[in-house]
Amino acid sequence: MANASTLQPAAATGIDAYCKDLAEWPSSWTGLTEDLVPGEKMVAYFRPFLEHLVALELSRKTIRKHLNNLWLLGGEIIRDLHETPALRKVPVETLVFNMIQDGGPILYHNDSEEQQRSLESTCRKFRRFLKEGQGSAVTKKRWK
Repeated sequence: MANASTLQPAAATGIDAYCKDLAEWPSSWTGLTEDLVPGEKMVAYFRPFLEHLVALELSRKTIRKHLNNLWLLGGEIIRDLHETPALRKVPVETLVFNMIQDGGPILYHNDSEEQQRSLESTCRKFRRFLKEGQGSAVTKKRWK
């Protein structure tokens, strides 16, 4: 039997090592109960990109920057769903891709030009990831 002091929980791997609250993002964006499902779909859509960033062995600070920017992007998309309810019928993948098409949204609660530029940088990187076919098979099929 192993000594209790030598038993350690498995270390988190992949994006979970950098963002323990990723599963909570949808509820953090929720203003209405119907926001939860698109939020969950967005997180699932973001995950391959986030895992790709980890695989690139970027610095912790750089990965955190992209995480923060994707959280902002998700919040902006949910805000758009509130302003334009017809968007709720559009697949989340299409909403996200359209939002990042030209460098991302203008932040509603923008604190600085630096924050806006940072978001735009993440959106461009995410768009390249999707366009280069590094995303899921569905993404490859949809956007080629």
